[in-house]
Amino acid sequence: MNTRDELIQNVVSTMRNQTKKMQLSVIPTLKSYIPLNEFLALHMLYKEGNHIVSEIAEHMHISNSSMTCISDRLMEREFVTRVRSQKDRRVVYLSITDKGKEFAEEMEKVLTKEYGEKLGHFTDEELQTFLRLLNKMDI
Repeated sequence: MNTRDELIQNVVSTMRNQTKKMQLSVIPTLKSYIPLNEFLALHMLYKEGNHIVSEIAEHMHISNSSMTCISDRLMEREFVTRVRSQKDRRVVYLSITDKGKEFAEEMEKVLTKEYGEKLGHFTDEELQTFLRLLNKMDI
C-alpha cells in the first residue's frame, strides 16, 4: 500500500509526464502553422486581451528581447499591433488584430481536434470528473 506522500509524488509525476506527452504530440501540428512561441504569445492576447510586452515575456519565461523578436514576427504576419500607452509613452502594449483573432480561432479548432483524438477514449462523464478533480487542486 502506498503512503499518502508516495501517492502525491505519483500524481505529480504522472501529471507532469502526461502534460509533456500531450504538448509534444501537438507541437508538430502546431509548428506546421506557426512557431510555438509565436502561438503562445498570440494565444495569450486572444484569451486575455492587450498586454505589455514585458508581461507576455514574463508569462512565457523568456527575455524581453526574445519577446520583441516574437512580436516583430507577429506584426509581420499582421496578427498584432503595438499600441503606446496614453499615460506613459514608454509603455508598449501588444494588441491582437482581427486577422490574429481569426488565426487564433482556427488554431483553437485544430488543437481541439488534436486533443479530442487524445482524449477520445474517455466518456463525457469521465472528462467531467477529470475536470472537476483538476479544478479541485486549486493551484
